[in-house]
Amino acid sequence: MSSVHHTETNPQPSLPSMRRTLLTLFAAFCAFGVLTASYATAELPAGDSPAMQAADVSAR
Repeated sequence: MSSVHHTETNPQPSLPSMRRTLLTLFAAFCAFGVLTASYATAELPAGDSPAMQAADVSAR
């Protein structure tokens, strides 16, 4: 005889577990959007951009 105990498993995840997963994914998506928006609207110093440095090098 086998000593393995089989427990009943539900093939579908429970509703609270699925809801928690979806809320976590939604929160991660929102956080990514906020970080992207804050990066896109950040005020960078005028002289430190790579495009300005490349223009300075090519002008010399």
